[in-house]
Order: sequence, then C-alpha cells, then structure tokens
Amino acid sequence: TRSNVVVDAINAVKAVPSTNTAWANAAAALANKVTVATYYSVEKQLSGTTLAGLQNVVATVTSTAASVTASKAVVDGQFNVGQTFTLTTGADTFNGGAAVDTFNAVEINSTATGPTWTVGDAINGGAGNDTLNITQTTAIVQPLSSTVINVETVKAISGGAVTLDTTTWTGLTSLNTTSAAAATLTASATTDVSATVSSVVGTDGAITVNGGNNVTVAASATATSGAVDAAAEISVGATTAAAGAVVVTNTSSAGSAQQADVAVTGGTTVTVTESLTNAVGVGLDSTQGNVTVTGGTATTAVTVNQDKAATGSATVVGKVTGTVTIADKNAASASTAGVISTVSLSSYGNSTIDSSAIGTVNLAGTAGTLSISRGALTAVPTANTLALNLTGLGTSTTAAGTITDGEAGADDGFTTINITGSTTASYVADLVVADATTINVAGDAKVTLNANTGFGAVTAITVTNTAGSSFGTALAAGVLFTGGAGADSVSLATGLTKAITMGAGDDSVTYGGPVGVGGSVAAGDGSDTIKMTGAQADAADASSTFNTKYTGFEVLDVTTGATETINLAGINGVSKVVTRGATGLTLDGFATGGTLTLDAAGTSVIANVTNAVLTAGDTFNVVLSNATSGPTASVGFGSVTLAGIETVNISTVDAGAAGAATVDTATLVATAATKVVVTGHNGLTLTNTGNTAITTFDASGVVGNSTATAVDTAANLGVTFTSANVTTTATVTMTGGAGND
Repeated sequence: TRSNVVVDAINAVKAVPSTNTAWANAAAALANKVTVATYYSVEKQLSGTTLAGLQNVVATVTSTAASVTASKAVVDGQFNVGQTFTLTTGADTFNGGAAVDTFNAVEINSTATGPTWTVGDAINGGAGNDTLNITQTTAIVQPLSSTVINVETVKAISGGAVTLDTTTWTGLTSLNTTSAAAATLTASATTDVSATVSSVVGTDGAITVNGGNNVTVAASATATSGAVDAAAEISVGATTAAAGAVVVTNTSSAGSAQQADVAVTGGTTVTVTESLTNAVGVGLDSTQGNVTVTGGTATTAVTVNQDKAATGSATVVGKVTGTVTIADKNAASASTAGVISTVSLSSYGNSTIDSSAIGTVNLAGTAGTLSISRGALTAVPTANTLALNLTGLGTSTTAAGTITDGEAGADDGFTTINITGSTTASYVADLVVADATTINVAGDAKVTLNANTGFGAVTAITVTNTAGSSFGTALAAGVLFTGGAGADSVSLATGLTKAITMGAGDDSVTYGGPVGVGGSVAAGDGSDTIKMTGAQADAADASSTFNTKYTGFEVLDVTTGATETINLAGINGVSKVVTRGATGLTLDGFATGGTLTLDAAGTSVIANVTNAVLTAGDTFNVVLSNATSGPTASVGFGSVTLAGIETVNISTVDAGAAGAATVDTATLVATAATKVVVTGHNGLTLTNTGNTAITTFDASGVVGNSTATAVDTAANLGVTFTSANVTTTATVTMTGGAGND
C-alpha cells in the first residue's frame, strides 16, 4: 500500500550510514519532523486542525534539537489561546479547553430586560484558570438546574442583591461580588470571598458570608435623612467560619443614626475597620457599629479600628465609638485553652476581651472601659505576663476609661504587666490589675495612670520609659518603685518600707508621711519635686530624720489653707517652692536667686532669703501662674513679702489650655528692692506697698502668647504700677510692655 511505501522509504533513510553527512542530516531532520508531527496530532490532539496546519508546524523543523523545541512552543501557543463564551437567554452548555477561558453572563440589551445566566445553563471551564462574569441590574441568584464546574474565578456585579452558594461548585478559588443592596454568600474553605456592598440612600446593606477561605467585606452606606436601617448588620461566619483571614471595612455617612453592627465568627485573624463620614453639626453625632468577634479554632489575633470619639459642632464631626466584644471559642470551657493571643483596639466604647491565651493587648485612640478576662479555664494559664502596649491612648484632658485585668479574687489575672508607651503619650483613667505583683513600664512616650486603684498585690514597679510615667493613686508602703530616665510621678503611703529610687529626669513624689523601717526616697538627677501639705512640710522640717530619708529634691510643692511656717533647710534645702492657695504662709531658708511660684489665688506669702540683709545685689523670682486663662479669668494672688531683696523678677504665666491673656493682681512688699522686672504673657496690676527704694520698673518683657487660640489684646496685657519713691534726687525709670500700661 501507499503507506507501506512511505514507511519503507523512511526506514531506508534511517539505514544510511551516519558517515554520509548529507544522508545523516536528512535522516535527523525527518526524525525531528516525525517527533513534532506526533506531538501536534497525538499528544495535543488539536481539535479542528487541518493538514495545512500540520504542514506549517513541521516546515521549520530541521536536523537540530533547537528546531524541535521551537516548533513545540508554536504548538503550545495554539493550545493556550483561551476561548470566550457568551451566555444566551436559553439553556447553554459550554465546555472550556485547556487554556484560560472566559464565560460572560450579561443582560441581553442596554435596557437590561433580563439575565442570561438562566435555568439549565451548564458551564464547564475545563483546564486552565477560568472566569465567570455575571452582570445584572437585578438581583443575582443561581438559576435552578444550572451547574458551574472547573471555573476558578467568579465576578458577580448586581444593581440589587447577590445570593450565591458555591459549596457544590468544583474548582472555585475566588468569589468576588459587588452589589448595591445586600450580599448573602456561602463558599467552601478553599474559596477566597470578596463582597463589596454600597447601600442605596436611606438604607444599609445586610451582608452575610459563611465559609470561605480568606474573606474580605467592604460595606458603605449613605443616609441624607439620618435614618439608617436599624436592623441591618454585617455577619461573617455565623454558621460556618472562614478558614483564613477575615477583613471587614464598614464605612457610613450615618447622620445621627447608628452604624451597622459587625459580627465575625472564626478566621485565622480578624480585622474590622469602621469609619463615619457624617457631616459636622451639633446633634449629628453618630454611633459607630458595635463589633462582636467570636474566635474559631485557629483565631489568634483580632484588630478593631474605629474613628476617635468627638462631640459634634459647627467644625467637628460628631462620633461615638461602638462597643467591642471579643471572646475566644473556648472562653466558656473549663478544660480547653483559648487561642486568641493578641488583640488590637484603636478607639472603642465599653469593651471586653475574654481568652485564656491572651498575652498582648494594643490600645490607641479614645476609649471607654476595657475588661480583660481569661475565660473559664480551671487551671491558671501558664503564661502569666500581659503586654499592654499604648500609643496615644486618651488625652491629657480626656483619659481613656478603666482597664481591668481579670476578676478580683478569681486568680485569673496576670502576675506581671508590661506596659509600653510608644510615639504619643497615653492617659488611662484607672488600671485595675488585682493579681499583678510586678508592673514594668517601658517605651518612648509617657504613660499616665490617673488612678491605679487595683494594685493591691503589687510589690514592685520598674520604669525604663524614657519619657516617664505617672501613678495617681498612692502606692502601698511595701511597693519597691524604681524610676527611669524620664519624668516619673508617684504618690507614696506613710510608713514606706522600701528604698525608692526615682532615677534621672524631673520627677515628682507626693509625700505620704514618715517612712518606716527600711524606707527611703532618693530623687536622683534632674529638678525633682516633693509635694506636701503645709502641715506635712512643717512637721518634716522639724524632723531630725527627714533629710536622711528623703534626698535629692530641688522643689517643694506645698498646698496649704492655714497659717504655716516652713524652714526649707529641713526640706533638702530646696530653693524653689510652688504654693497652691497660700494663706499666711512663711517660707524661711531661701537662697538668693530662689523662686516662688503662686499657681492659685491666695492671701499672703512671706519668703525669707537667708542672710539677704548682709549681701547687696540679692535677687528673687516670683512666678504668677494662671491655669484658668482668659480675659475674665483674673486671679488675685495676694501679697508676697520679701526682706532684703534688691531685684525682684516677676513672671506672669498664661498656663491655661487656651484663650486670651488676662490681667491678674498681686501685692509686692519688698522694701529693700531697687529693681522690679515683669515678663510673661498675662497683664498684671501690681500693688506697690511701702517699696520706696524702687528706681527701675521694667515691664518690657510682657508680650502676647503666640500659642493662644484667642488673640491677646493690648487691654489684657496691660501692666499697672505706681511708684512709691519720694526721694527728690532719685531717677526713677519705668518701662511698659505690649499692653495698655
């Protein structure tokens, strides 16, 4: 037969000795062409091919191996061209090939009168990474008796809602939906799910996702009337938890309404971010959605971010933080340990964390109360250290709420609390850690505990924070405090039995009373302050042991409402004193150049400089600090009496948070004074009582405060002074400042 002749010819060529170069090259070329032809026709079985197609492929094959490789690549290129299938309104059956195929189900015309993904459609993507696109103005629901297999990616876009259950589909790895009203999605653990829902005006989209691998939900809503659907919610994993990470973004312009709540169950990690974009205006405060996270068997970390709380005004968008409730899957179990080990909250309402595995809590922003519990586990968890990381939590004017670790007496709290302040100072209303014995404070941003009422079991506090720390409630007598390089502040109990070291920095210690056996306080480097009542200071300066137990202090901060006489030599020989509402206070033992600060209204202070009458040229500094600044917030500081002082420097301090300057009042009794210099950012009416030796009065240093939010006017910076010098040969020089003097 003809085929036998062809075979005989080929075999004859192959039999020619390789020593014949011409015949050898021809034999190799023929063998290579047969190899490529077999690859084309047998291995790839290219459907719809022609003899011409085969001839084109083998035409470039030579005796070289490289030509075989190149021709096979051409064959592969023909096979890897994917197909595009367009669904119709009828029942379609489409089978993809080995390439990347696309199946498009779009509405039949521009008026969108009907879907094309309809009853009976059978889609088989075959091999390759295939995509099904579904686009409808109406709701998307899988049609009856339709099937989808071997399609890896689905993109569904609807002007209404999307409802899909893809758990019976095979090969799907990515389900992506975009809808205008709602989404109800169920997927297998191997399918990543992405749901984007943008609500129509006045309502909020209900989103429910069950199953899936990595799940991403993006919800947004607008409400011009301020009325958002109160029943709406975002739910992930309620019946079947996600196998991978869960990310939920909830954005609303909610007017004065409640943002949709978020509930997540399961996931390896969970991140929820909420944001409000409602308009400014009084009464338009909107509450962010409450967030509930219930861990799954693999949930290790939960992060919830909300906008900072703020009261609405003509320039500020009003926002209220929602509550956050985080519970480990095993929180209620007495025998099974939890798995959620890390929780991060940025701005939150009154919230709770419950997991026996919790070891790290990161907090920032504005906050309500926070309770950290360790589940119902009968055995105390072996990990007994909590890392409490704070970044700009609360503000100096509005501290974050109470942070409570465990239940008092339940032995489920941490024994060691490691607090780290980072980047921005943090302020906490109260820290209650009933079972903690050790507190460590580290970081580079100051940590202030306005109160620390739950320190009953604490025996040691160590601070390495470079910006300092502050503990508002008095530490027990048996607590060993070790300060760091920052400005630390503590309050001590009477009967102290530990050797306290404050470290470097400008530290502050509130005196509790005489120390007990083993007790002492070393202030260390810096300008350190000891705070006492007048009665405490009066008793301390008479003590023969005070200066041996309290050392290194440079400033006395004294609060007194009654007549007291304090000898500063008995208070570490300090030469800087701050008084708060002094009434009949006498301070002996100042050194020349000493400083007296009055920071509240009072009646009289007598400051005596040791040996001042024997040395000409003594100076003394008086600071008048008004923390309630404003044009109508004038403070009457009372009289300051200085004996033997030739130069008196008076500084007016505008210490209020904001507002314009004010004109304060004071009386100076300094009969030896020849020069008075006034500087600062407030005006001053200074009564000059019996100071007949003054020849120089200089108020040129009174200027406006560039940091004030209101403009400092000339009237509020005015200085008033009347010379009492009656010596006819004296030259009296008086210089005004920036105000109406």
